[in-house]
Amino acid sequence: MHSVPSRMPPLPGGVPMGGPVRAIGGGPYLAVAGRRKVDLVPRIPAPEKPHPSVETEGARTISGRKSCFVGHLRPLVAANLHRRTIAHLWYPCLFDSMIHSVIFDLDCTLADRHRSIDAYLTLFLAKFGDKLQEADPPAVRAVLGRADGNGYAAATRAADIVANLDWSGRRPRATAVDKHWHATFPGCAVAMDGAVDVLGELREEGLALGILTNGTVYAQEAKITHLGLDECVDAVVVSEAVGCKKPDPRVFEAILEALDADAEDAVYVGDHPVNDVQGAIDAGLGAIWMRGWQDWPADQAPAEFVVDRLAEVPPMLATF
Repeated sequence: MHSVPSRMPPLPGGVPMGGPVRAIGGGPYLAVAGRRKVDLVPRIPAPEKPHPSVETEGARTISGRKSCFVGHLRPLVAANLHRRTIAHLWYPCLFDSMIHSVIFDLDCTLADRHRSIDAYLTLFLAKFGDKLQEADPPAVRAVLGRADGNGYAAATRAADIVANLDWSGRRPRATAVDKHWHATFPGCAVAMDGAVDVLGELREEGLALGILTNGTVYAQEAKITHLGLDECVDAVVVSEAVGCKKPDPRVFEAILEALDADAEDAVYVGDHPVNDVQGAIDAGLGAIWMRGWQDWPADQAPAEFVVDRLAEVPPMLATF
């Protein structure tokens, strides 16, 4: 936060500068005399023609398939960034530590893994319930949750589900359970509380938004589309399409490139201490830990920035 002299040019629109001015929050706002907020620069509507920094024709995902998961900023976001550029030229000292991009993990950050499994339970019982000795929903739900490991046990999940349920006859093959999971679970995704609202709030601040997630392109894009998050962010990168996964710095570089962002101006929000927090820090980004999904390793330095719910992210960004 920077103090600047009161003898500065008036704000656009003729708003007088009556006292010390401070930059607050993560957005392009000023607090005059610490009492009220005013727009530093009027919002610029999206141009009729694409901004020069935006690719609209033939935009593709990192996976190479044409869709809304483009790796470049949309015109509206480019307009917001253009507004920030004008503001920076007028009052550069206010923007020295401004965050320009916020990138989110998907599972256990934007998507609630626990409630997603609750939704999947109904489909699982419809498919396999008649083969169980007792189709007790709470007991089956507990097995599904333990086998899933909050999304980090994909390699053993199906085998563990088959091994830990009591079947009345011949057990189904683990491959059949795995196929059913991959075909139906993405459509059971449930958004984390406040996900869409928080993304909307950050977009109103003019921030570029992205999703970086480990997993398969099919499953992760299906979840994002099902949740409507594709309309809330500007770029999506899935590890399978890049050929490496978090915490590899290259996958963080891929989302930064898609957003046309610099690491030092970006913050990553995720639930995993190593893959998300340490991975982002090693790649040069700021990092916010979404607490409550993974235990923090005893041999890892404590997280500097911690939230328990998404609504805490916007005010946390002001501390970077």
